Amino acid sequence: LTFFCKAILVSSLGSNNVSSDPWRLKSITFKNQNIETAGLLSDFLLELGAASTSIVDHNRDTDMEKPIFGQYQDDRDLENGLHEIWQPFQIWHQSNVSAQFPASFDVTSIVESVRIAFDLAATPRYEIEGVEDKDWVLHVQESWKPCVVANL
Repeated sequence: LTFFCKAILVSSLGSNNVSSDPWRLKSITFKNQNIETAGLLSDFLLELGAASTSIVDHNRDTDMEKPIFGQYQDDRDLENGLHEIWQPFQIWHQSNVSAQFPASFDVTSIVESVRIAFDLAATPRYEIEGVEDKDWVLHVQESWKPCVVANL
């Protein structure tokens, strides 16, 4: 099945949905995935050629958001054992799965491949947005706070 889906994608690279900037990325987000399919969908999108994927709470930034990973604010949280809350393989009951693909990939073919692979009767809900072109390593490093290793 994966080979078939890759064939769909490869055959559509010359379509009208192809960006003129192939080095750019676009993000495709499949909304409101259930707990059984979110991880499988993430893995499948990587198999189709996604540069990266992420799974986030469908209710993120709302009153219904459910934090399941130990996210701490400072060293006091670590001292109080907040880091012990995290457990591997936890996932939300309803999630959004995002994948970043090269702009040269045809979105219609990706979505159709997902529909076929997951035996869906209808096209899944999804959103597309461009990924900002910037130095992501530097961007992440700017958020790091200094770490005190020793008091001399």
